[in-house]
Amino acid sequence: MAGETRRGGTRDKAIVAALLCIFIAGAAVLIGMQGQVGKPRAAAGRAVNSGTTARAHAGQVTEPLRIPLQEKEPGKPAAALPSRLHPTGATIARTGKLQDVRVQPPQTYRVTDEPLAARLYKALLSLDFVPEPDGYFCPMDAGISYEVQFAEDGKNVLHIRAAASGCRFVYSDDGSAYRENGEFRQALMDATGMNEEQLSGLPGAFRSQ
Repeated sequence: MAGETRRGGTRDKAIVAALLCIFIAGAAVLIGMQGQVGKPRAAAGRAVNSGTTARAHAGQVTEPLRIPLQEKEPGKPAAALPSRLHPTGATIARTGKLQDVRVQPPQTYRVTDEPLAARLYKALLSLDFVPEPDGYFCPMDAGISYEVQFAEDGKNVLHIRAAASGCRFVYSDDGSAYRENGEFRQALMDATGMNEEQLSGLPGAFRSQ
């Protein structure tokens, strides 16, 4: 009886040991599978992050983008801007609706300072001609523009329209377009007393003055 008891105990221990080995082996296999699954997930996470970073680097489009319409030779203005005028004043009127305004600004600005009117006119003559203004995508356009009427000794001599945002093109009455530059922009701000955001008509630019 004692021998049989010992043999039975030995068999039980062997069975327990075998089951333990099977359990350990199974656990190792599961851990290995999880590790392999984790790698693709990590790679996918890096791919998503890379895509997000790429989109962030793309950023917003703030400069005019030319949209090719058809191959053409560079055009010329329908009529060159008159270069022999001597403006003594100007009237500048805003068109378009301002957004988020708490303090309503003037709609019309009168330039009675002759040197300032002459500087605005000189800056206008320095602008580059734009052959196909309709072939541009103009981002960040707030819909504000300014009608500028130059006068010489009380007589109207030249009228233009300046888009304050987007492509910031300046248009003559014959439909010719010119690209605004910093000199013209600064002269327009000095003539109206507005800062960059106010001149552009950005929402909230006139919350206080």
